[in-house]
Amino acid sequence: MLRTPAEPVTDFDLELRNLVKDLTETMLDAPGVGLAAPQVGLPLQLAVIEDREEYLKDVPADVLEKIRVMLAAMEKHTGKLPIIYTDMTFHHDILEGEHFDNAFWLRSTAAEPPERYGNRRWMMWQWTQTGVLNGVVGEVDRNAFYGDENDWTVFLLTGCDPRVVDALGPQGKCQLVK
Repeated sequence: MLRTPAEPVTDFDLELRNLVKDLTETMLDAPGVGLAAPQVGLPLQLAVIEDREEYLKDVPADVLEKIRVMLAAMEKHTGKLPIIYTDMTFHHDILEGEHFDNAFWLRSTAAEPPERYGNRRWMMWQWTQTGVLNGVVGEVDRNAFYGDENDWTVFLLTGCDPRVVDALGPQGKCQLVK
C-alpha cells in the first residue's frame, strides 16, 4: 500500500474531519508524532503531525545528513522536490546557514519571516494557527504564498519554487507534473 500513489484530498467534509480525528487518536495511541493515511491503508495525500518544540531536545549530530537522505528518498519516490516545513527553533538549531534546493514553508506566527529566519528564502509562510474557515470546525492554520497568481501556477505545474525552476530544470528537477 505504501508504494501505491495517493490521491489528493478534495472534499473537506464531515467524513474528512472524522478521518483526521481517527488518525490523530491512532497516532497518539501508538505513540507517535506523525501518521499518514497510506500507513493505515487509505490511499489519500493526508497526514497528521504533532509539532512540538520539546522534540528538538538532544538532537543527534548527524541530523542534517539524515534530513538530506530523507529528502532525497522522498524526491526519488515522488519525482518532486519535497517542501521543508520548519518552525523557528528547528531552523535556528539545525537548518540555519544550510543550503537546500527545496522550497521552505516557514512557521512564524509572531513576526514576519525576515525577522525570525533572516535571509532564508521562503515559498509558504504559516502566519497564524488560529484562523477560522467557513465549513471547518475549530481553528485552522493560515498560510501565505510568496508570489503572484503566475508563480502559484508554476508551483502547481512543477512542484517547485518558481524562483529555482530555471536553475534546477537542467538537472531533471522541477519538470511539469503530469
